[in-house]
Amino acid sequence: MDRRKYIASIGTLGTVAITGCISGIDSGNGEDSDANGDNGENSSQATTHQIGDTFEIGEGESVIEYTITSTEKYDEIGSEIDSEEADNTFLLIFLEITAPSDENPDIEMDNFELQDSDGNSYFDQDIDIQRDDRIDTEPLSQYTGIPIPLDVALVYDVPEGSSVDLLIRNPGEFDTGETHTVEIGEI
Repeated sequence: MDRRKYIASIGTLGTVAITGCISGIDSGNGEDSDANGDNGENSSQATTHQIGDTFEIGEGESVIEYTITSTEKYDEIGSEIDSEEADNTFLLIFLEITAPSDENPDIEMDNFELQDSDGNSYFDQDIDIQRDDRIDTEPLSQYTGIPIPLDVALVYDVPEGSSVDLLIRNPGEFDTGETHTVEIGEI
């Protein structure tokens, strides 16, 4: 019995070694290839930006240009009569949105996601920030297809001390489109 286990172990190790050697062979053109053999050409990796960068997402008539201009934190938003208190901290992300074409592209809230360094996701709170005298912009959540350019804000309720990034996806291609990441930093 011990002999069979020994032979089976040797066979398994041999198979693993051969498989490892085969996957390590390069394509012969001096370039490393990934598991798909496409050298990363077809992978959907996120492009990273900083606050203040201007970048485009989409193609042709559906191109949208984004600039994240600034961020602000608030413990509560609203007026003395009607305000909302954050469970954690309200993070407002101010952005400019333009479209080079004459078309007004579809801008959906699902295209924007805030993600912390632990992988937790946060979505816009749909809070009426216009009733707060300290904030002089409209929330993107109230965008109704009016012509752009837009100067708007996203509102998130996130734990203070979190390090976060804003993910922006290509409109109309939520699961398969390109994703751009804007590094927001620690709240």
